[in-house]
Amino acid sequence: MSKFQTISKIKFSNVLKYFDHSRLNFGICLGFGIWCLVFCSLILTPFQTTSQTKWYKYPGNLEFHGGQDGWWRSSNQRSVIYDNGVYRMWYTVSNENGVTTLGYATSTDGITWERYEGDSINFECVNEAWDSKFKYIDIIKVDTAFYMWYTYWVDEYYSSAIGFAWSKDGMKWTKHPEPVLERGKENEWDAHGPITPRVIFDERGFYLWYSSNDTQIPSIRRTGLVTSSDGIHWNKHPANPVLNTGEYGSWDDLSIETFSVIFNGSAYELWYTGNNMVKQKIGYATSNDGIHWIKSPENPIVINGEPGERDSRLARSPEVIYHDSVYRMWYCGNDHIKDHLLYATTSAKEALAWDTVHIEQQQRIIEALVFNCEEYINVDSLVDILPELSGKKLVDACNWLAVAYAESDEAKSLFYADKALKLANKEYYPKGRAMALYNIANCHFFMDDYGKALTNYLSSLRVYDSLDMFFEKADLLTMIAVLHNYVGSDDLACDYIEQS
Repeated sequence: MSKFQTISKIKFSNVLKYFDHSRLNFGICLGFGIWCLVFCSLILTPFQTTSQTKWYKYPGNLEFHGGQDGWWRSSNQRSVIYDNGVYRMWYTVSNENGVTTLGYATSTDGITWERYEGDSINFECVNEAWDSKFKYIDIIKVDTAFYMWYTYWVDEYYSSAIGFAWSKDGMKWTKHPEPVLERGKENEWDAHGPITPRVIFDERGFYLWYSSNDTQIPSIRRTGLVTSSDGIHWNKHPANPVLNTGEYGSWDDLSIETFSVIFNGSAYELWYTGNNMVKQKIGYATSNDGIHWIKSPENPIVINGEPGERDSRLARSPEVIYHDSVYRMWYCGNDHIKDHLLYATTSAKEALAWDTVHIEQQQRIIEALVFNCEEYINVDSLVDILPELSGKKLVDACNWLAVAYAESDEAKSLFYADKALKLANKEYYPKGRAMALYNIANCHFFMDDYGKALTNYLSSLRVYDSLDMFFEKADLLTMIAVLHNYVGSDDLACDYIEQS
């Protein structure tokens, strides 16, 4: 948002009359006064960095080469560092048996990545009671050693704690035998346990920011700080939580989940996921000391994309690195179908150099209203897999395509709805038949053929009624009442409204 500053014109004639000395003396006095004002403003005003909050989103998915397919399960489970001219990423991966371990990839530009081709990295959490399920990780390099803090869940994901491991090369890890940070007491703000550890090391020791939930309903997630001399034994700061949720009704009034903290040489900078139960977006805050934080007035700095974009549903889990006077961010986006690992930069020069012509285009995500519920349909994905489907899955796919095309291409929508109806009759699939009839009725409704629309809505209603699907039945009763009103049957319209 543009900010304007009003500069007042000051007439010095009324001021000069108070000085009997030369212009030089006046200049000295004026300069001293200005110096005092600046000094006081620095002392009394909390620090707010002027670094950029303008981000340029890379318009495609990141590219990964080598290694085994299917390595990426959840794109908010990663840690990235810049080391000797290379970006190094560690990420969590689970196999079919639910065993969680680490994956590893490197990149020179942050967009195209090479997966580690060797044996699995020596780090697993399996068959150990206290860290059998781990997720969030943070890795830093201190001198020549790598240190990792990771979140694990106990009590079937009810509570969490943080473990610690170290490595000489980032590949072979040694785990500390016990958790290093556990949940607070039942009535404390972090009663559900710490998650998303983010660590900075300097000559004074280790600083770890973490997020946690209390036990109230709804549960509120905030950020706290702990300090340590060795990275293992931690002391909670008495000012915790140091970063709170926004006021009621704001974009981050339910959850503050910190995912990245850096020290830029003069101040701390923090990026977090904010949540208000509707959308997840990315916010930014700054601090002199890592304790007292000021949220940016530009928040949220990364918002959800337009319908069909890879972060249209949510933007979360920002991992930020500051290098060569440029901030670079890796974050998780979701398009209502699946998660995507995405990238953004504060460098306009870098963004202008992207080869957007050859970047994979977005798939078509269509938002549709089905029985008063919002649905997001990946049209391209459905069309691609249609030849591989059969039976009930094929019926469902045809029905969803009919929904997707209902308002934009009635002929194509009717084609898929008719196909779904024939297949559902063949498969004896009542639910698929009811949905197909509903879609056929919608097509005729959009084509202003209210007679055929009414006939098919009534047929669909009878099937849903036999299946005791009351929600769908109620919506159909409303639609039938509307159609009776269109054709002038007001009494019948009232009857169906009462039934609904």
